[in-house]
Amino acid sequence: MRVDVAWKGSMLHDIAQPRRRRPVILLAGLGAVILLAAIVLAAVHTSPVRAYALRYAARAVLNLGIRLEARRLDYNLLTLRVGLVGVTVSAVGEERPFFVADEVRAHVSSRVFRGELAVEEVTVSQGAVQIVRRADGSTNLPRSTRTSQGEPAPLPLARLLAPRLSIEYQDEGNAIDVRAPALTLDLAAQGRLSLDAPMAVTVGTTSTVVTGIESGVAFDGRDMRLSNFRIEAPEVRAGAEGTLGIVRRQPAVDLRVSGDVDLARAAKWWGQSVDAPIGVVRFDGPVRGPFAGPSADLRLSSEDVVWNAVATRRLSADLDLDASGIEISESRFDVAGGQVAAAGGITWDSGQGRVKASWRGVDAARAVAMLVQAGVLPSGRTSGELTASGPVRSFNDWDVDARLGLDRGPEARGRIAAPGETRLHLADGRWQLEAQHVVGGVTPVTASLTGLLRGPDLAASTVSGVVSS
Repeated sequence: MRVDVAWKGSMLHDIAQPRRRRPVILLAGLGAVILLAAIVLAAVHTSPVRAYALRYAARAVLNLGIRLEARRLDYNLLTLRVGLVGVTVSAVGEERPFFVADEVRAHVSSRVFRGELAVEEVTVSQGAVQIVRRADGSTNLPRSTRTSQGEPAPLPLARLLAPRLSIEYQDEGNAIDVRAPALTLDLAAQGRLSLDAPMAVTVGTTSTVVTGIESGVAFDGRDMRLSNFRIEAPEVRAGAEGTLGIVRRQPAVDLRVSGDVDLARAAKWWGQSVDAPIGVVRFDGPVRGPFAGPSADLRLSSEDVVWNAVATRRLSADLDLDASGIEISESRFDVAGGQVAAAGGITWDSGQGRVKASWRGVDAARAVAMLVQAGVLPSGRTSGELTASGPVRSFNDWDVDARLGLDRGPEARGRIAAPGETRLHLADGRWQLEAQHVVGGVTPVTASLTGLLRGPDLAASTVSGVVSS
């Protein structure tokens, strides 16, 4: 009986002992796995593995037409952070990079473990963007290899922060040079854009300095929404609201702009540095279209504009502006007690301008006094039409046809009635004038005059012809 009991107890001991060992074995296995993971984790963070990862990344973007160079790649798989030091990015086959930075760091979202590529934040330190468009239309940017006609996927980026980013843009074909040495760009759901140092803008031989840019920015990975955008330069102070479609098959702009232009300072942009108009013109309207060629449909207005001693009031006009030129329609203003309606345009490539105008009810004495000094002035009110075209930079080369009719006005000291009609024709720098008036209401006077222009000053031109009464 005792033997039987002893045997059963031994059996129970032998059965229970493996059960007590099982947790120990599991803990030992788990420790081995953790140790192995730690060894692997430590290995992938070593310099040789990081260097290999950098080479692998460079080969991957090479297939996209991008050459990536960096002195060092840093990453931490535990915190999901990655960084590049000494970054240079250029298009394959291009010597000049389009982006350089001392450092670029990114924080990857934990959603990457679910197979979703998402970046929480990218920070650029001492970054610089350099874009060159050559005379043949080619650029230093990567050439697109997209064949899909659909929209590209939005950037999986929650925030891009680039403080004091340097931006340079050169268009060699159009002689455009833009240099912003310090621009803070914070692209996020609630970001901002600000100019930290003056930006130089040069077109041909004309230049200006943008002293301020400030805007709220909202970026959703595809479009950038501007709110309360403000820009300031000596010639203009302007604001805008709207959207810039950036990650699009055809990047485009859709903005509502408004602002004030100082004509005396802005006239240099259309080649009128001498005898520039004086006044402030306000503009308001939409700007829409692709980045490569947007167009503006603006409403202009001004209370007072003075040009070559001609003072105008209550000016209004509709303006269409695009890459080919400027077109003004429905332009109206008051001058010398009368009204003028005008339309015209300027073509940028040729530098040619054209004007078509008509006027009525203009006080002849006040209008003449604006142009010349005379002891005796015509009385009455004028009406007429004018068509003109020619190069903006040289009035001598314009073609002009004009008709001026003068009503009979009251006689007074320094005023004389001279009802009748005058016609003027200008071509190739030579002008011709034909006039028929009744001076003082009793003496018919006819004139047939001609001459050559010598610069914009009409008084300096030659005169010959016949005046008879």
